[in-house]
Amino acid sequence: MAGSSDTGPLAGVLRDLAGLLGDVDRPEGWIAALRFGVAGGLAELGEGAAAAPLFRQLLAQNPAHPWAWIGLIGIAMERGDAVGALALGREALGYLPEDRLLRRKAAEAAEAAEGPGAALAILCDQPVAGMDEADLVFAIALHRSAGRVTEAGEFCARLIARSPGEAVAHLALIEGALTQGDAEAARVAAEAAVAHHPDHPEIILRAAQAFRMAGDGARAVDLCLSAPEGSAFASWFLALRAEIAEERGEVAAARELWSDALAIGQGDVSFAAQEALSRLDPSQEAAADAVLETGDAFVELEVALATGKGAVEVWLAQVEGHSDLPWFVAVRLLDRLWQAGRGVEAERLVAACAAQVWPEADRLAFDLERLLVLDGAFAALDHARSRRVVRRDAEACERLGRVLLAAGKARLAARYLRAAVRRWPGDGAILTRATEAMIACGSAEQVAALLDGPWRQAPEAARLACRVAAALAEGDPAAAVAACAGRQDAPPPMDLIEAQLLSGDLQGAEASLARLSVGDGPEAEALICRPRATRLGSLLNEARVLAAVAADWPEGSGGLEPEFFLAARAALVAVDPMQDGTRPQAEVPGALHLIWRGGVPPPDVVGRMANSWRSATRRAVRFWEPAGAMDWIGQALGHDIARACRQAQDAEQRADLLALAVLLVEGGMMCAAEQVPGGGIDDLADGGGATLFLEGTGGVSFDAMIAPPGHSVITAALEAATQACLSGENGHRWFKTGPGLMTRVVARSLADGGADPCLYPASRLRQVLHPCWPLGTRSGGVD
Repeated sequence: MAGSSDTGPLAGVLRDLAGLLGDVDRPEGWIAALRFGVAGGLAELGEGAAAAPLFRQLLAQNPAHPWAWIGLIGIAMERGDAVGALALGREALGYLPEDRLLRRKAAEAAEAAEGPGAALAILCDQPVAGMDEADLVFAIALHRSAGRVTEAGEFCARLIARSPGEAVAHLALIEGALTQGDAEAARVAAEAAVAHHPDHPEIILRAAQAFRMAGDGARAVDLCLSAPEGSAFASWFLALRAEIAEERGEVAAARELWSDALAIGQGDVSFAAQEALSRLDPSQEAAADAVLETGDAFVELEVALATGKGAVEVWLAQVEGHSDLPWFVAVRLLDRLWQAGRGVEAERLVAACAAQVWPEADRLAFDLERLLVLDGAFAALDHARSRRVVRRDAEACERLGRVLLAAGKARLAARYLRAAVRRWPGDGAILTRATEAMIACGSAEQVAALLDGPWRQAPEAARLACRVAAALAEGDPAAAVAACAGRQDAPPPMDLIEAQLLSGDLQGAEASLARLSVGDGPEAEALICRPRATRLGSLLNEARVLAAVAADWPEGSGGLEPEFFLAARAALVAVDPMQDGTRPQAEVPGALHLIWRGGVPPPDVVGRMANSWRSATRRAVRFWEPAGAMDWIGQALGHDIARACRQAQDAEQRADLLALAVLLVEGGMMCAAEQVPGGGIDDLADGGGATLFLEGTGGVSFDAMIAPPGHSVITAALEAATQACLSGENGHRWFKTGPGLMTRVVARSLADGGADPCLYPASRLRQVLHPCWPLGTRSGGVD
């Protein structure tokens, strides 16, 4: 809107008229028309400060003047005040909710101020059928920017019906099918898109990806080769061809293509190219097992920690004097200090390590492990992305996989680690991490086929452990037990005991427990010596009590659901977990409540995570932290619940109570804040009632719950959790205030004919919400 040099006299005349009109308060129509013309002219010439008072005068006389609102929004945007423009847009829509152009301007302001998620909430708050082509194009673009392209189908269909060659609609249809893993839909969308746009680089790229997903690698390569030279997607075409070459076993061709992609140096492709070249490096040899030469340092640290602060100071001074401290020893010492709450000493150890002379690869390894421990996964991921690595060995790839998982990049971690398994098929640690990634992104059901197919060369013990972990994640403990039957190699003992308990094999669980010894690790030691302090020990004790009670119970374990988790789990598993609730329920408010369960991260991390959440939902976002919510709990729910929060034994219990309290009073969607959305999350809600997610272990997940205010299941859960805390009950948090408690409450509601929630497997949740650790590694302890 800035004016040119030859408009100076005209601008002066308009400013003079604006001064005169500012003093005129007469209702004649011609004066209003003149005022609008002068204001519009000034705005067009870049004189927003002079135009704004005239627009406001127009609105004072007629608040439903759309062009005055549009003028003020434009002025605010011109001066960079997107927040102010958004406030004006929302105020204007209160007067003119049907004005499409005004709504679009408000959405543009929302996109600049709060991101594409907020813009979608405004733009789509109108019937889709009433949108013109410009609205539809904008809506589709916002869905793509917000990572919610799977929700754009109706907009695409309507836009293509009006304008069959609209590129953005064709792109969104391909991307939506790719995101959902629907190879046939992606192929059909790609055929249609290429027919209309045979020279559109981005459409060619997405189409090639679609054909590759559909198994037609040759067509995908042909499309890549047909793309215009020098496009912004040149490195992506090379990367796709390289991946196809790898799949065909054409290693030399793949290396050449990855090298060409790296030479172009475009964003994330460079990062992927570095990793690929590391995988495919023919000269790479497996790293030799490091020999621990300073084992005494660990024993001395434990003695110092038990003795007191002065002893830790003496120990640290000795360690600082080592000039040849191996990096991996430093990492273990650092982790132990951090777990012991010795943050100052941990930072001193980091400073001492800066003086160590380590090879570049070892320095990077230490830095990544250090950042994971002290600063969190995002800092580690940023550090990894900022460092170009010529070659990675198997250990480094496993480490990067851990970084990706900890940063909530479960899908990327799964793709990366699956490639690493192909590169190092005999590495059990990489296989284990790849399985964790598959489970974290909701793909546990694919693990068994991978173990029997591409992963069959992995060590048998690692394959068995992964098979058991995936079966438990799927909620099939019987399959986990069957996988271990008759095996000579030792199955994972903790997972096996849990699978046996969940499948009703108490005798087998007792036999597995009898084979454990305190020397089998901290988890085994805790299960044997302090069973009630562990989730598995509490589950084992319950199974013993339930077996004794059920023997004299007239209906087996029926009717025991309110008191026993195992009985409640059996009742829920017997109900199809994909069933909808069967009773009419209240409307769920449009709010997303995020509970910081492990403490509030630094402001930059909070902002980063908040942007991820806001881009994944149309709901209003609000963060909660247990320590700061005590007054609110007392005011909203009374003294008893506030006292229960204060008496709760740990932060996890307080977070459970806060989550239930917020849902009960406010309603809406509640999520653990320490997650990263991998797409739109609004579709997790099913209808207007409560929606819950059942973990493979049988616990109702606290990672996400959805309910209207005052829902009976949430009410009962909060009452039970409050009573448990006030009574000083000494059980494990999982059963006392967390997922195990929720399982009992939901089973009781079903048995009593109460409000039925929509209950889904947690895999549905994992497909769009991935756990992360923004505050560094969680403190040590036993699950």
